[in-house]
Amino acid sequence: MKILPILMCPDDCDLSCTIVVVEVESVDDVVKWRRFGIDKNNPKELIEQNRFLETKVKWLDLVSSMTFSRKDYKTLDKIYKHKEQK
Repeated sequence: MKILPILMCPDDCDLSCTIVVVEVESVDDVVKWRRFGIDKNNPKELIEQNRFLETKVKWLDLVSSMTFSRKDYKTLDKIYKHKEQK
């Protein structure tokens, strides 16, 4: 399992504002977003200590998990790649 950012400030994407993270598990043909949280790390400390988001997360108990087929989940890659090419 990994904890990955799924939403951050669109203006500068520098991880210095509120970041919504998700705990992701990939099993066979399924990708699960097990739980959602808010990153509570100090970005400067993370950079200095060469760490990432896994250390201080406030998990949101009222947000349900989500399950995607790997095929559907991969279509997000196409969206981002298409945007980059423009």
